[in-house]
Amino acid sequence: MSLRGWIRIGPALIAGMIWAGAAGAQDTGGLPGTGGLSGQAEPGQDPVVLPPASTAPGSPSATPAAPPAAWSAGTRLVVVNVKMLLEESRAARSLQQQLDAQKETLARDMNAQQDRLSAAEQELANLRKTASPEEFDRRRSEFEREVMATSRATQDRTRRLDAAFNQGRNQLLEALRDVVAQVAGERGATVVISSQFVLYQTDRSVDITDAVMQRLNAKLPTITVHLPQQ
Repeated sequence: MSLRGWIRIGPALIAGMIWAGAAGAQDTGGLPGTGGLSGQAEPGQDPVVLPPASTAPGSPSATPAAPPAAWSAGTRLVVVNVKMLLEESRAARSLQQQLDAQKETLARDMNAQQDRLSAAEQELANLRKTASPEEFDRRRSEFEREVMATSRATQDRTRRLDAAFNQGRNQLLEALRDVVAQVAGERGATVVISSQFVLYQTDRSVDITDAVMQRLNAKLPTITVHLPQQ
């Protein structure tokens, strides 16, 4: 039985997020991710709602459709680079440093466990030549129980580490949501869109990433992950 299985506990980055009604809208209490963007444009697609194709003159369908309410004349867009904020902010970097350290520690401990169990397995193989069948069966059962206990302990440890880092990631997402809503509100924006969805942009003043980064770093310069007891 091998103990070299690896569990992925790296932070999951949100590919694209949209806040609608950042200025004066009701807070939904969570930072939406890609799973919550049902009906939104997929990465690489133009998020702008296009009018229907023209038809023959005089046709009733040739009349331009009214723009959706969400894109009315009063709508003001701002853009933010969510991926950059979740990777390069001070809090994100501190979280990643702690994660990398824990992954190294976990890998080192798992290698030590594997070496110990490999030595015990070799000892058990040598015992087959000298021990009675009853004694060998007893020692083999002990070894199998030790392998199972080690495996369960490793799985429990990785689960607790994952839960601890999830709390840290949630703290970062909550702070980011609050800062984006605050900056967007100050700019009079009603919609905030991830730069991932922007295919063309001429007015750089609508990009609030730098302002959000500066304020996020001040609001949350670091995240301390409360690691579980060994």
